[in-house]
Amino acid sequence: MLNWWGFDETAGPTAADYVGNLNDGAYAASPNDPSPASGLVSNALDLDGNDYLTVPDDDEIDLSNRPKSGPFKFCSYFAIDAWIKTSHKPGVNVILDKRVEPSKPVGYSLFLYNGRLGFQMADGKPAGSACGPEATHPCSNYVAPGPNVADGTWHLIAVTVQVHGSGTACPEIGKLYVDGNVVHTFVPRTHSLSNGNLPGSDIANSADLSIGRRAPAFGGGGYFKGLIDELEFFNARNVNASSFPGALTQAHIQAIHNAGSAGKCP
Repeated sequence: MLNWWGFDETAGPTAADYVGNLNDGAYAASPNDPSPASGLVSNALDLDGNDYLTVPDDDEIDLSNRPKSGPFKFCSYFAIDAWIKTSHKPGVNVILDKRVEPSKPVGYSLFLYNGRLGFQMADGKPAGSACGPEATHPCSNYVAPGPNVADGTWHLIAVTVQVHGSGTACPEIGKLYVDGNVVHTFVPRTHSLSNGNLPGSDIANSADLSIGRRAPAFGGGGYFKGLIDELEFFNARNVNASSFPGALTQAHIQAIHNAGSAGKCP
């Protein structure tokens, strides 16, 4: 675990990160300042449809879909999980977004689409502003067919992405979870390595992380309306395939879900 925002503050101006480099999130200035509210675990982030937080760019939140350094013959993974509660279903509701360059998007976004969990990976190749198949579009959206999580109750949502360099054994696979259950499995955009040694396309970028709205480079908007609690980032890069433990597993995610209001430090 590299980041953990519990959103337990009773007032701004920052949302404390409990682990890693302590990447505190900055509450937006009034009138876009989120309010604290009773959460699943202590307090939660209360977003009323025009609020958001910003976390400054940092290597810990600069998730990558390839090993970070040569010779690129290793396994890597990242995972994001959070508790959310919302009744707002129509359209795109952004949980978090870290992207740049609308004409050739690079980055990632976690969102709800008509109440269903979705995740975008973007590496900017080829250029364009629409998402679709990897070979012909700069970004791909992975959206679960269900269930509807915009039902006014608490749900644990998560995404895991695992990739590898040349000649390694760990599979390239992405998964979306709701309440500890896999609701969608996908093949993530590849890192396009050349002979296992040269860096290819990547989703890493220099943008800040927006929580509760679309990235500013994409016009903002897409505001999440509801509660977010216990947001966490996990990230591991350049792990030898023979000792690779795998990404955050379903058992791990189910354990977080089963702990519920007890949290991780009961």
